Amino acid sequence: MSDNIRPLRRPEGRPGEASRRLRANWPAELRAEGGLRIKCTVIDLSSAGARIRFEGAPGDIGEARLVIDRLPPIAAALAWRRRDQAGLRFATEQAWVLDLVAERFDPAAWLRGH
Repeated sequence: MSDNIRPLRRPEGRPGEASRRLRANWPAELRAEGGLRIKCTVIDLSSAGARIRFEGAPGDIGEARLVIDRLPPIAAALAWRRRDQAGLRFATEQAWVLDLVAERFDPAAWLRGH
């Protein structure tokens, strides 16, 4: 086996659900050091991170907090950036995302709601 193969980091949540991404399209704000505030949209997220779309963000964001309506700020770091999109890696796994994924993909929950 080659020494240059790196195992992928996966969240520790429930098997199968932890890596599942949830489509969002939620308005949010990225807050960084020095009072920097960047309006953005959360495109999708998992318990370990999120993909966001923004306009006119500066090149180096570093560590920041993602602020989504009705949730406490989520500590995150920039993982990647391409044009008007970026990937954030959350400092800690977000259990509430696992709960949303479980509810959204549970057929029994859909039946209870109708």
